[in-house]
Amino acid sequence: MHELSMPTTEDLQSVIDTHWSRSWALRKVSSQTVMTTEMLNELAETCEGSAHYPDGTFEELSTEQTKVWIRRFCDGERLEGTVKLAIGDTDETTLADWKAIFPGSNVRINYFLSTGPAKGIRPHYDNHHVFAVQLIGEKTWGLGPKVAVSSPEAPDFYPEIDPPVEATVQTKVGDVLYIPPGGWHGAETREHSVHATVGIYPPTYAEYLRQLISSRASSDVVLRSELPIAQSNIESGVCFSAPSLEVTKELTDRVVRVSLKERADLSSKMDLLHSEELTASVLKLAGDIWCEAEVYGRVGLYLRGSVARTSIPGIHPWDIDLVLVTRQEVPEAARRLARDKIDGLELDMKYVTVHDLIKVDRELPTRLLLRSEGVLLFGQDIVCAIPSVKPSPLMAAIIASRQAEACRINDTVMSDGTSDGVLVQRFAKAALRLATPLIMLQVNRLERDPVACGWFISANYPELRQASEYLVACVRGVNDLGEVQLMCRVLLDGLQGELGQIESQTYVG
Repeated sequence: MHELSMPTTEDLQSVIDTHWSRSWALRKVSSQTVMTTEMLNELAETCEGSAHYPDGTFEELSTEQTKVWIRRFCDGERLEGTVKLAIGDTDETTLADWKAIFPGSNVRINYFLSTGPAKGIRPHYDNHHVFAVQLIGEKTWGLGPKVAVSSPEAPDFYPEIDPPVEATVQTKVGDVLYIPPGGWHGAETREHSVHATVGIYPPTYAEYLRQLISSRASSDVVLRSELPIAQSNIESGVCFSAPSLEVTKELTDRVVRVSLKERADLSSKMDLLHSEELTASVLKLAGDIWCEAEVYGRVGLYLRGSVARTSIPGIHPWDIDLVLVTRQEVPEAARRLARDKIDGLELDMKYVTVHDLIKVDRELPTRLLLRSEGVLLFGQDIVCAIPSVKPSPLMAAIIASRQAEACRINDTVMSDGTSDGVLVQRFAKAALRLATPLIMLQVNRLERDPVACGWFISANYPELRQASEYLVACVRGVNDLGEVQLMCRVLLDGLQGELGQIESQTYVG
């Protein structure tokens, strides 16, 4: 097989930077592919041939019929329609350079032979990126507006009403026409023409999810389980039951519980660029903590916090939380050693035993946070096996008590004097999180992101707005830390009355 020409590096880069998925572009190939009769006959042996007529109808061709059409084309006869040679995802020789440019994408190639004067295939649009390389003769293209591709799986390629022609482009030997997905186009041939279309099918979110489900199912017995029988009558047919809404939600939760390792492995499998969400120092620290936890019956080490949350406009990963789940309680001496390693890193560490995570009320917030945003770093993912939990007055009371006490302890530390900027920023976040139980009772959501908490305080407590905005600026790293203690006290004094009411109205076990 021959090697199909492609645009120069500069031209292709300009298409990617300026026109990709947006508008058509006409460029030149870097070197010319010379098509011969022998090459066309060779294509007939390996392709799926079809004849397409101007009225939109087409017929499949056998290998011998395809060769007859090719011979007629080479002899200069006028063809009744356009011959399409569908090669698909062909060998590395023909598309080697194209595949090197688009790793991870499906790259396919088709050839079109036509004689004129005649119209080609009925005007249409495609659901993939098209590079049309003119190999023999000339072709005139009518290009219309870019339309939305509503269904990538089964698009209506032929609009009911042909869109207006916005531009007319003539391609000659050596020209490459780029047409984005959804770009309406039609073509005419004056005399004779051969052009190849290189179709680029980038990986989609749907494909990523399909691969993710397959990966998760290999390690999750629930996802591999059969659907239950709903009808067992052999005469009527043995039918299986569709999952309920509740079960479907549970299955969705299991699928999205992908660990960082699974994500990295899947990215490698699909030839996708994978950027680490965590720095090398945090990954090393997490690995050290996991290794040292072996003596305490380690179960899983989770990443959580705003760094693991679904992206929300205006919210950024201000902090990283690690949650270590063990069978035995980790002693204070071991925790102190871990805290010494954390010094200088914007990272919080939480320890919890499996028993407490499942049975103890004070860990209700931890259970909810792990189920909603925990990402497994090491070990066994047990989150789907622990009881589900929802925001509640009891949980709000637990958080109110815990956050107020944390702020009082932090105030003592700051009074003793500290020059640790990371630590002081952590104190600012703790003060802003005094709003967490208030937000829970108002909107039924566990919100710990310090910036979101700051927004809530500013909107609902005008008298605390100055202190809230000051502490948010500290969290973002755009403010000095000199007044952090004072502003933390302002928030605690201003909110502790309502926090106390939340505690007093709910029994905290």
